[in-house]
Amino acid sequence: MDNSGCRLVCIRLRDIEQPTRECHKDDLFLIPLLPAHKPSFPAVARAPGAMTMKINYARETGIYSVSAAIVFAALYAPFLVRFAYMSYRQPVHVHFAVALFCIFSIIGFSIRAAMAASEELGSRLSLLITQEIMFTVGYLILLYSSHSLVMNLTHICLPEDLRKLNRRALRLTRSHHLFHFLLSAAIILALSAAITNNGTGRERVSDILDVVSSTLFMVLTVLQAVHSGLFARLALKKEHRERHRAQNHSFGERNAVFLLLLISFLYLISETFSMVTVQNDEQANNERLLYPLGFLPELLAVGVFAIPGLVPSTCVRKFPWSRQRVLQVQYY
Repeated sequence: MDNSGCRLVCIRLRDIEQPTRECHKDDLFLIPLLPAHKPSFPAVARAPGAMTMKINYARETGIYSVSAAIVFAALYAPFLVRFAYMSYRQPVHVHFAVALFCIFSIIGFSIRAAMAASEELGSRLSLLITQEIMFTVGYLILLYSSHSLVMNLTHICLPEDLRKLNRRALRLTRSHHLFHFLLSAAIILALSAAITNNGTGRERVSDILDVVSSTLFMVLTVLQAVHSGLFARLALKKEHRERHRAQNHSFGERNAVFLLLLISFLYLISETFSMVTVQNDEQANNERLLYPLGFLPELLAVGVFAIPGLVPSTCVRKFPWSRQRVLQVQYY
């Protein structure tokens, strides 16, 4: 045994089946036998980029269907033209918001289709983060436009009933400042969750941010549904129905209450799916569930917004006997 702790074994060259010509058959060789519990070579650290396979983030996150993404992007195109034209003709903030949502959706679905069709593009983490940001921020813009529409219609059409409502406990939930604060917090958390996501699994920080932002999304969606329900309850009173029936209105104005309730219901479907699957990546990324329960309700909500007469344009009139500015409604 030598100083290194290895055992030396002597063998003759003639015991080897094919000895080399340069060696004599009676020569002795010392072959070290290393202990079994020690490695024969020290562990070598592998370089960070050596022998690594390129990760396809599209496949990791369930992005497979090219046709579905193209179809949804194409369906949003006519709505974008519609609301862009209405934004020019009647510059109402709801039209601007829905048009912006359509732009974000078209970009998001285009990126999704490109990642599903190309292995090279599917391996880019930046594209995955971008499409997540497009869908998240777009939904919040659409939700904010619905909230603003309901609040404005309540102020315009039901000013007397609104004074009674403001005396009650629901006054805090009707605060624009509270809704804006929650909306801003949800956007910041959602962007942080998307940026910290590595695309290959659940990171602790990204997971926490995703859960908190999804909870805020749900709270905002429920608040918007509550406001729509309050507007419907006040608008469907007997005296308001009689006053409403005496005038000549378009389909969107006559059925504004039910259309707003339908929009709120579609939001609840989409956000409930997101909230239920927030801890289950397999179900959340399953396109057979994601498209009908996550993406389709938002598309249908945009279609409801496009109904003529639902979104009013407002003008300001001043009564000669009062300095109070009173809003009136003009539908188109």
